[in-house]
Amino acid sequence: MNEPSSPRFGVFASLYLSFYSVEFYRDVANSWSGKIMTLTMVLCLINAVDLCSRTYIHFQKGLLADVAIISKSLPELQVRNGKLMSIHPDSRNTINNPGSPGSLLVIDTSKRELARKDCNTKYLLSEDQLLVFDSNNKTEQPKEWSLKTFAVDWDLTGQQLPALAATIALACTGLLFLAIVCIMPLILLANALAIGGLVKLFRSERSLWESVRLSIASTEPAIIVGAILDPICAWSGVADAVPDAIARVLGLVYLVVAFRNTAASSGAGSAPKQKQ
Repeated sequence: MNEPSSPRFGVFASLYLSFYSVEFYRDVANSWSGKIMTLTMVLCLINAVDLCSRTYIHFQKGLLADVAIISKSLPELQVRNGKLMSIHPDSRNTINNPGSPGSLLVIDTSKRELARKDCNTKYLLSEDQLLVFDSNNKTEQPKEWSLKTFAVDWDLTGQQLPALAATIALACTGLLFLAIVCIMPLILLANALAIGGLVKLFRSERSLWESVRLSIASTEPAIIVGAILDPICAWSGVADAVPDAIARVLGLVYLVVAFRNTAASSGAGSAPKQKQ
């Protein structure tokens, strides 16, 4: 068997060649036996930065924006043995959201059962749990966090809250980055193997690994465009489903184009076509 030909194009050149060059996709199919793994990691890093930036923007426009309002009026909170303590056990503290008909936070340490309709708020802090309601869907069940999760006693003031919220946002974003970098390569390779297997069934002259390499390379335009659109849409308030749908359609188009416009090689050692 002949040795595979040397790649003509580099990984970083692929960042723009993948949008328009048929020769690039032919080179990937014929010559990128080892280099495709490098491209896979680069794509995973781009995707991780994309999703993490989108997530942090949502934190900024959601949690961090709410915290900036709450911190101005938040009374000192004391949690002891998983329960919120109050000097006045039957009192209720309400923090309003300027420009909104409902309140932003209600703190109620009384023993009675609390209901959303009773206070019309986004955040409800009771004696032993925090409830977060979806302001766009009032019928949806709230997300619940138990204060008993925290094994230590702690105190919190309004001045400390912004720093705590920013730390939580950064920690969540960092964990998301690590998760994507670890899991995304497996997802890309699994999808590429599935597509390569299907192509092999219908076009037996193309090797499985050629199809896998083409499948991974054809996702590059969609991932790059998504990395550009996602932060813009998140910041402007456009639903995440919009850039996601654009990226999926673009990925499908380039997948079809890559397979239809690259001739199947006669073997692993086929030389790429020379420019005329």
